[in-house]
Amino acid sequence: MNKFYEIIKKTIPKPIYDILGILKDNLLINSLTNYDRKRYKKYYSSNYNHSNINQINARLIYYSHAIEKGLSHEDIRLGFGKNILKSLADLLKLYENNKFDKSELVYQNAISVINEYVTLHQNNNYDISYVKNLFHDFIDEIINAKSEIGGSKIIYKIDKKNNDTKNFLELFNNRFSIRTYSDEPVDIENIKKSINISTKSPSVCNRQSSRVYVVTNKKIIIETLKIQAGLNNYTPPPALLVVTSNSSSSLSPQERNQSYIDGGVFSMSLLLSLEFQKLAACPLNAAFNISRDKSIRKLLSISDSENIIMLIAVGNFNESSKVAKSFRLTVDDITKVIK
Repeated sequence: MNKFYEIIKKTIPKPIYDILGILKDNLLINSLTNYDRKRYKKYYSSNYNHSNINQINARLIYYSHAIEKGLSHEDIRLGFGKNILKSLADLLKLYENNKFDKSELVYQNAISVINEYVTLHQNNNYDISYVKNLFHDFIDEIINAKSEIGGSKIIYKIDKKNNDTKNFLELFNNRFSIRTYSDEPVDIENIKKSINISTKSPSVCNRQSSRVYVVTNKKIIIETLKIQAGLNNYTPPPALLVVTSNSSSSLSPQERNQSYIDGGVFSMSLLLSLEFQKLAACPLNAAFNISRDKSIRKLLSISDSENIIMLIAVGNFNESSKVAKSFRLTVDDITKVIK
């Protein structure tokens, strides 16, 4: 096949050959995009299959974590999350109806989260009859939950003072998403040091397509987060990072997703580097609709060639911070060994 293309290249005038190359790439891009679209559409559904354990578990984790974030809020609004609790109750019923294994961590996490919700409101003499009615078939299980893998916990600034001397396992396992920060200004040099460490992240053929926008202008931070909508009801962070990855670094249609992969790898490195520099941080998703995407690009002058990977709120640690526990599946849950 390569020999055939060499013959064509030598016999066809270069301008025509170049046009044919563009047409070939466009056809391939359309084919690959259609291939991705069909697979995604097949396995993603807002109208999920009520007997599909993977889809049920994904939603159970999603709604449980939403309650966890509410529990970790510094100024908890008692009675929050009623619609989310309704969704959780429906999902627990699906577990029951489908006779799924209730010892699964995903299920136990949900029960644990609801247990903390109930305990918090009982301790504050708040009427939880709504919750008891909602989880009528599960209330004994919830109140007597032995697992504490879900819910919130407190971390302390003093435990972060030696972050730059911790081994990798200690640093990684003790990183949590922090949504509230001290009033102390962030040292930009420490952010730059974090970015510098992250440049060691691997990328396809070392093309290094990742870029970082560091925003410290309070007005722009507020406007950006209003569009992103992931830190509503929180005080704006002292700094906001926007990680992008440039599609211009891609060399073929087959690399259509590579900038997202490289940008994701870089972003994880950056989160760990910020932790190493004793900075509190919280990753914020960039799963925008077209309007939000265009608005953030315009506000921050981000080129269309750059894919927005994520936003990261950054600040200094408070003396103590409540965080979501955010349980993790076991290695056996996520690993398939092919011999």
